[in-house]
Amino acid sequence: MQRLQEPMETDGLGIGESAEVLGVHPFTLLARAQMDELALVRDNAGEMRVPQEELIRLGEGHTGNHTTTESQRVPTDQELGVTRGLFRKGQRTYHVPGYTKSLSAAEIVAYRKAYAAIGGELELLTDLRQQLRNPNRVTPVGETFVEVPHEGRWNVRGTLLNLGRSDILLCERGDELAVIEKFQPNSTYARTRGTAEILLTGRDAQQLVREFKENAQLTLEFMASNLTAKAQRIIWNEQQAEHPAHVVAAISERCRNAVQETETQTQRQTAARGIRI
Repeated sequence: MQRLQEPMETDGLGIGESAEVLGVHPFTLLARAQMDELALVRDNAGEMRVPQEELIRLGEGHTGNHTTTESQRVPTDQELGVTRGLFRKGQRTYHVPGYTKSLSAAEIVAYRKAYAAIGGELELLTDLRQQLRNPNRVTPVGETFVEVPHEGRWNVRGTLLNLGRSDILLCERGDELAVIEKFQPNSTYARTRGTAEILLTGRDAQQLVREFKENAQLTLEFMASNLTAKAQRIIWNEQQAEHPAHVVAAISERCRNAVQETETQTQRQTAARGIRI
């Protein structure tokens, strides 16, 4: 269960901005919060933020004064999957993926702005979900071992998840197994915390991989919920949208669909049988 402090108006940075500062993936920070290794605050809009003291602790003071200018490029309707609907009260209506109701011209403007703010992180989220959907997702890697500070050397059996700025690896040492996250050595996080951290340990590969995937799915759902809150702030500030709740519902559905568990029982059984390294 993640640790939360009292809601604050402007304490710390958002998850995406904090990840940029520390040189890690947003998944890493939210996973650490779920492991009770990172305290977060929830602002008045419901978005999770990393307090300044936590950024300093994780970055050993190397984070500096970070100012972020998020890209506000509004995606095209084709990129968003927006299609035109019928006219209603003399105005064009619009349809967006995953939402059954139509949006008005003013509402689609708010939708575009909200998606522009979260689209990059939502794409990262979708990529991770696709990786986890692979029933036999344990891929070989070129490196043969990883050094974990204060824990020593572990042999690498395969990659469970590629985060871009780190890899989550299935490792072994004797009859022990571990899920280990290996970071880019030049990242602020790695310079402070070390280049690798153990996430899980066990002695049964199938059970360990299954536990990791279950935890990772919860982290993805946490990410989706946080992106919804981030988008909601923008939507409610968009004064032109006559029914902002419609836009919030549309964005929420899109975020939820990005991480929705759709594997069948047969696929889960195949995944359990398919872990052979």
